[in-house]
Amino acid sequence: MDILKLNMIKSKRFICKRYAMSKSEFLLFINSLPSFKKKFFQKCLNKLNSMDGPVVYESGEIKIYDPSMRQEIRREIPCKIIIYNGKIIIRGLGCYYGCGYVLTALHVVKPLENVEILVAFPNGKCTLIYKAEFRESCNTDTDRDQTCIKLLGDISPLGDGLQNQVGEANESKSVYFYRKKRIFFIDIFPGGKFKKQDGKILEERSIYRSIFYCLLHPLCHRKQGEVLDETLDVFFISIVGEHGDSGSPVYNAKGELIGIYRGKHSDNGYGVCSRISPRFKPVNIQGTLQN
Repeated sequence: MDILKLNMIKSKRFICKRYAMSKSEFLLFINSLPSFKKKFFQKCLNKLNSMDGPVVYESGEIKIYDPSMRQEIRREIPCKIIIYNGKIIIRGLGCYYGCGYVLTALHVVKPLENVEILVAFPNGKCTLIYKAEFRESCNTDTDRDQTCIKLLGDISPLGDGLQNQVGEANESKSVYFYRKKRIFFIDIFPGGKFKKQDGKILEERSIYRSIFYCLLHPLCHRKQGEVLDETLDVFFISIVGEHGDSGSPVYNAKGELIGIYRGKHSDNGYGVCSRISPRFKPVNIQGTLQN
């Protein structure tokens, strides 16, 4: 056995042991490295362009989805929105809302044109991958920084989605959302694990203080992942994600969807979320969200 191969085996054992990774998770880590990521994305895209999706990534292989695989996707776990515009970007997170639509933060997809979009639903053992498209003309609420993207292909493995599980942010002060777990600061592609973040909705006094701060700083501008212009459609939480966690669904203690994580307030470090837009409920029987 040559020295290079021996070193690779040792590195694999070290990484798997250090981060409690299985063989399949290690393969996901390798695919996340820049030199592998583009090739993997292109393989998925080639399959999805030649057939109806989704495809399934499992144990280092891309397979055509078949109902006999019995894929089970947990509704509350976010999906990853992956964009290719010359390079691979894990742009943000989202949740399956129903009728073939994924709900996410508008700034995750809005600035991009002529790009390819994949949406990945990890379920632990494997990852379900769809091709998707963004149509800015509908299903968008600019004020709340929310939009929906359309999945292409068979959506039956995803179930009903969260459209009938929407609650109110003021029903419970306890909240939680999921953020991506990284290894060596690398986003795992296309699947990976998520870390649950538990927190609470901040008191109104803190919110008013933040709004007052923003009114005194009219020249402030929003950067990606940062929110400065608060409205009554926004609520603050005591927990924050990291870059690339925008769009993650936020839940109350009952497990009801109450908002979408937008980013970190650049001044006070709060997490900023927007309540679910009324235009996204209900979904009509044609499968098109109301405008």
